Amino acid sequence: MEKLIRLVDTHITAILLITAFLVMGFLYGNPMAAKAALSQGVITPSDLTVILNNQQLQFNEVAPIIVNGRTLVPLRAIFEAMGATVTWNQQTQTATAIRGNTTVVLPLNSTKPTVNGVVYSLDVPARIVNERTLAPLRFLGEAFGGYVAWDEVSRTITMQTSPTDGAKAIAVTVTKEMVNLRSGPARDLAIVDTARLGDRLELLSQQNGWYQVRYHGKNAWVAAWVVDVVWQQGVPVGTVPPEPIPQLEGLRISTQRDNSGLNIVMESGVKLETKLNKTNGKITYEFADRQVEGTSYIEIPFGNQLIKVQGRNQGKNVVVEIQLPTGVEYLTTTENEGKKEIFTIPDFITGVQRSSFGTSGQKITISSTVALTYTSSQTGNSLEIVLNNVLPGKAQEIYNYNGILISSMQFKQIKTGSDNQTVVTSPV
Repeated sequence: MEKLIRLVDTHITAILLITAFLVMGFLYGNPMAAKAALSQGVITPSDLTVILNNQQLQFNEVAPIIVNGRTLVPLRAIFEAMGATVTWNQQTQTATAIRGNTTVVLPLNSTKPTVNGVVYSLDVPARIVNERTLAPLRFLGEAFGGYVAWDEVSRTITMQTSPTDGAKAIAVTVTKEMVNLRSGPARDLAIVDTARLGDRLELLSQQNGWYQVRYHGKNAWVAAWVVDVVWQQGVPVGTVPPEPIPQLEGLRISTQRDNSGLNIVMESGVKLETKLNKTNGKITYEFADRQVEGTSYIEIPFGNQLIKVQGRNQGKNVVVEIQLPTGVEYLTTTENEGKKEIFTIPDFITGVQRSSFGTSGQKITISSTVALTYTSSQTGNSLEIVLNNVLPGKAQEIYNYNGILISSMQFKQIKTGSDNQTVVTSPV
């Protein structure tokens, strides 16, 4: 006979499907103990992971338990990992933790702990297990101004606390390759944007293990277990606050086409400090003291090929990587008094093929990265075709066919003002 037990917490949901026989015979060792534990809503999870400030905590003396849907963990282990000093008053059965200017007092079997004298309400009181005090994890994590999140898929509780007393959470940085930003604090709500590894998002609020952030000029929600909190030091009362940290200038990435070809434009409001690195198939720009603003990833069809542009924040700098197909020519220019970098890929010929046309004709096919525009003229026995705004690219300088109709073709680049032209000549 199977029994379904559902334990529900605002942030923690555990669903265990167990057999009455296994619970009584294996989990607890005897039927009476199992029955009593289930009636009290106590479960000892074996696959629960608790991570504090990117470090997994080990509970060697006593394991966490779930009581009526609330996770209780060893109080001293959590508080000391946060850098707090913990004392126990045997006479009053009260645990006291002090960190900086914050004092937390948690009486045993009470649902009314205090933080700096302010009373907080708990659904489940602290209790003694194997001579160790266990208390609700969410309260312990938030008592010193931290954040707690639950990832049901991996059964992981992530806690992030301020580095010092009084520090304020001002932003989050993405710790995964790509994360979804949603319309509200839940997995099943609409995706409104995506952020990438290293992106920094302004922190607005937190709810149910999710952070409300501002990104690309709009508000969204991100799961707390895929980001790290960025803290700003608090200012002691009576002191002069420091100058605000200056906001880094944005860098905008865009593309456009003109007679010069495909342009990838990287532009800011002030002069750019740029480093350029060239490797096979990839060009990397690094811009000092910038943050990506707006679009950070672009895919551009280029003929039958694809060009990929990826911008990401790397500390205080922006790195822009441009991945190119093999053999693509390019040039770089700086405009607007150093505020704009332009990476240009000129349109070019990708191939020239000769094939039979009917029983006696010959066909020459010229392929390019864009639709070709041209003019043609014939002078005596020479045919001239002018291809506008395109480079010879992969075309050879001369093709010798020795055919009756077409004996040869010659390709030559000519520059007229800012326009590139390819002139094709052939005797007829």
